[in-house]
Amino acid sequence: MGIEFHDLLDRKARKYGASAESPTFQQLVIDSGNSVLDDFENRIGVGTTRIDSVEAEIPLDAQLYENTLSIGMDFYIQGEAQYTIESLPAIEARYDRKLNQVRRKYRASQTPRGVRGDMS
Repeated sequence: MGIEFHDLLDRKARKYGASAESPTFQQLVIDSGNSVLDDFENRIGVGTTRIDSVEAEIPLDAQLYENTLSIGMDFYIQGEAQYTIESLPAIEARYDRKLNQVRRKYRASQTPRGVRGDMS
């Protein structure tokens, strides 16, 4: 099951006291989501597709990735300094821990392949 972006948008609007209908807030949340998806691709190795609208479905396993995506979005939203509800170093540490946990789970799920082929 994929991750419904509009659910994340609604959650972030409630958390930050913003309107989910505000085009400015929507764009901020889309940009933060895309930054996290870039981190997923660069730091974990999982292929992703970018969010282009609030109706997008992110084709990642919700059970494995949604919480980390949400925490990462908080990190990037608060990094803009427009919305701040907790210290940036604290949220960055939580985000880094979650990325490391997801990376370990992702890599454990992959078939090991070496120079000579399948190493399982």
